[in-house]
Amino acid sequence: MIKAMVLLHGRGADSKDIMGISHYFGDLKFIAPDAPGRAWYPYSFLMPVEKNEPSLTNSLQIVKNV
Repeated sequence: MIKAMVLLHGRGADSKDIMGISHYFGDLKFIAPDAPGRAWYPYSFLMPVEKNEPSLTNSLQIVKNV
């Protein structure tokens, strides 16, 4: 059995940044996609969902395709 973890970086970061924590989790396969423009969506998560569209839907599709 292969164990895997999908890591999602924060705003302004990229996959290399979040992969830095992978050594804490032992023998797992890690997948870390990059968000377009280093952000999964353009505005705060406190904003109405509609404000972050279509970026949010596009980012969710990236994660689904991992």
